[in-house]
Formats: sequence, structure tokens, C-alpha cells
Amino acid sequence: MVEDTVDRPLMKFNDWAGGFRLVDVTGTFLVRRGRADTRHVITPKWLDAIRFGRTFKRFPRYDTHSKRWRPLIESWTADDVKLRPFSLRHEATFVLFARRGDRVSFTLRHLQVGKYSGRPIAVTVMAPSGKTLAVGRLPFQQDATLSFEAAETGLYRVPIDCGANRVQMLSASHPACVSGEKGRIQLIGATGDFFFYVPAGTKEFGVRIFGEGREAVGAAVFDPEGNQVWSRPAITSPEQFVGRPTKTQQGQVWRLQLRRPTTGPMEDFYVQLQGIPPLLSSNPKTLLKPQ
Repeated sequence: MVEDTVDRPLMKFNDWAGGFRLVDVTGTFLVRRGRADTRHVITPKWLDAIRFGRTFKRFPRYDTHSKRWRPLIESWTADDVKLRPFSLRHEATFVLFARRGDRVSFTLRHLQVGKYSGRPIAVTVMAPSGKTLAVGRLPFQQDATLSFEAAETGLYRVPIDCGANRVQMLSASHPACVSGEKGRIQLIGATGDFFFYVPAGTKEFGVRIFGEGREAVGAAVFDPEGNQVWSRPAITSPEQFVGRPTKTQQGQVWRLQLRRPTTGPMEDFYVQLQGIPPLLSSNPKTLLKPQ
């Protein structure tokens, strides 16, 4: 029961992230104002009515585990798979493609943010079958080159939890991307061109970007022909680009350019790829595509 002498909304749900709904909430409120009692039954319609915030197009989560993958380039040199390092914060997952029998190596860098303390990270690699391989340790504020032998063909995932600090992949012997399979990619201070793949048959996809608190980022999306199709100068709360690629723009690489914001500080921000493979890279040649 709620007692309130003022006639005002009982409650509201602020959806600052955008796209969230309250579900599976049931019950009844009894509101007493003076001698008058009013009964409010919680229904899905009522839950939608108390929601405040922007509404974004919803996309089902892209299923990467049920698909077979291949690199955009079937054979490569060290120059082909060269990476431009950028920083990811808290939790990150790198994805590498390898064929059975390949010797795979990669170099990671563990960097400090502010004055946060850190500790060495035990690095593991998850094989396509789900088997976990222990490949070594990544010391705090140092680099480490790690390697493993691929026992099967497919995607190898390297999950990293660096706490409040940040991590970079400096190089890899095989095509490598950053994974947003868990929903979003958290970057810190990253600028420049990033690339993602839009498979054939994609009618719509989304790119959702948001900062953290007052921290902002500028962003623009370019189609495969190099045309800028969307931009925002300073993103703090969520913004979404919805792409509707033509047939000739499907099965192609698109570009996301991250910029310093025109206003506000730049530090932590998030990128979410929706309705397409959630794989992002600083080199278009290292992207992967479903077969």
C-alpha cells in the first residue's frame, strides 16, 4: 500500500540505455489518498505506460556459435593481418580464426587506467569445441606473446578480465577481431576507423553507441562505397544507426569511425553491433564471415 496526499504518477521506469522493457512483474498496488483508496493492477500495458526513455529498434541476438566461419581472405601474410592497437576496458574477448594444425600466436598488452592497481592475468583460449586451453600469463603493465596449436578449424576466443584497467591486442599471426557476442564492446579512449561485416541477405542491422555518464564519443558510419550515412558529434546517452543495405552493400565491409567528441570528456564508451556478426576490427582484412 502507498499513502500519498498528492495526486501524481505512482512510479516510472527510466530506460536510459534504450530498448529495455519491464517484464514478468505482477501484483497490485493500493494507493490511499485521504479516505479514498484506489487499486492498481500491474499489467504489461501499465508497465509500458510508466516507461520513460527513447525507443530503439530491437534486433535478436546474432547467433555465432551455430555457424561455421571463414576469414575474408583465405591466405594471408603478416602485413595482411597487422592490427592497429586500441584499448578495451574491464572485460574483453578477442576472436581468432585458425585451421587445424596451425600454430597461432598473439601479443597482448595490459595497461593501467588512472591509479587502479592490477595483477597478472591468467590467459586462456576457448577452442571451437568449447575446450579451454591455458596459454600463459599477462603481467600488469607489460606485454606478453602467447601461442597455441589449433586442434580444429574455427573460431578461438580469448576472454580477458582486466578489472578496472585496459587491454590491447598488439598483433596476431591469424585474422583477429574483438567480439561483442556478450552484447556490447567496452572501449576506452579509442579513436580511428573500425570495420564490421554485413552478410548477404541482411535487410537491416543496427549500430548502437553510448558513453558513460558525462563521458562522450563522436561517431560516424560509412557504407561500402565510402559514403557517410550517419554521424553524431558527441554521444553520451545511447544513439542508434539503423542500416538498410542494398543488395550490392550486403556481403560487404562497412566502416565505423570513432572520434573525439566536440563536447565533454572522452574515456569509457560502448559499441553494440546488432543483427550482424558482432565482430569489430581495426583492419578490414581480419574480419570473419559466416559460411
